[in-house]
Amino acid sequence: MPMVSPDKVERMAALGTGTMGGGWTAAFVAQGIKVNVWDPAEDTEPRIRAYVENAFPLLDRLGLVADGADPGNLAFFDDPAEACKGVQMVQESAPEAIQLKRDLYDAIDDALDPDAVLATSTSYYRPSMFQPDMKTPERLVVGHPFCPPHLVPLVEVVGGEQTPVETVDWTCAFYSAIGKKVIRLKKEIAGFVSNRLQSAIFREYAFLISEGIVSVEDADTAVAYGPGLRWAFMGPTMCSHVSSPRGIEDAMQKYEVPPEILQERDGEEKWSPELSAAVVKGAATMSRNRPVDELWRQRDETLVSLQEVLKKHDW
Repeated sequence: MPMVSPDKVERMAALGTGTMGGGWTAAFVAQGIKVNVWDPAEDTEPRIRAYVENAFPLLDRLGLVADGADPGNLAFFDDPAEACKGVQMVQESAPEAIQLKRDLYDAIDDALDPDAVLATSTSYYRPSMFQPDMKTPERLVVGHPFCPPHLVPLVEVVGGEQTPVETVDWTCAFYSAIGKKVIRLKKEIAGFVSNRLQSAIFREYAFLISEGIVSVEDADTAVAYGPGLRWAFMGPTMCSHVSSPRGIEDAMQKYEVPPEILQERDGEEKWSPELSAAVVKGAATMSRNRPVDELWRQRDETLVSLQEVLKKHDW
């Protein structure tokens, strides 16, 4: 499927402009892309124009406003098919109702150019769930953002069973070109990656509160002012890697959680020598083989800077 270069997209369609779609629209317009907007809500045009105007100063502070980008580069449509004519990509952010999305895809397919990509912002559904009912299933890919999409850089990308690898490649390159931090899933799974990680934490959060172990406020504090500060710039692997002077291999032995505390999923052992080796290799790649004491200094400076910002904004 021939497509325009990912960094040369000139016009897109944003279908659905709630919390996610509004943020996506601001991010696209800030990159100098003309955006066709469709949303059935009666207040769509004034709401989205105000949203984009308000978002531009924040995006500019992040260096995400392209030279000459115009917050007024918006066109509004009553018909989603009309909004999709002549666009090179669609970002669909309709409500999480599977039949609603299927109906929307059917309504716009004939209007789309053959090489137009259709990215869904769905938070849970695997793309293969939609493709059997689509006229052009090869154009569909998940581009799952995080709230608010114009300010949070992460986007998760995954194709379905009928999505060519070239379409997934293109989508990853497009989001990267507009300043996003892209992760590419190697295969489909409901809820993708970050939502599953958030859900795991929330399940334990709910357990601790329901058992009377901690208050709601203290459970939030436990995350925000403990691991959350480090998670702002380091994932679990790097957090473990810099927790020991000898790096992650030593940390995995030193801080191994006893089996009576850690209940493995489904009663099965999930940690293996192969997984340990993969994590060690990943830590080396992410750290660029820098000494741990150098990483400590960088971590500590970042932690101080973050807490200075939190104090400034009264968090």
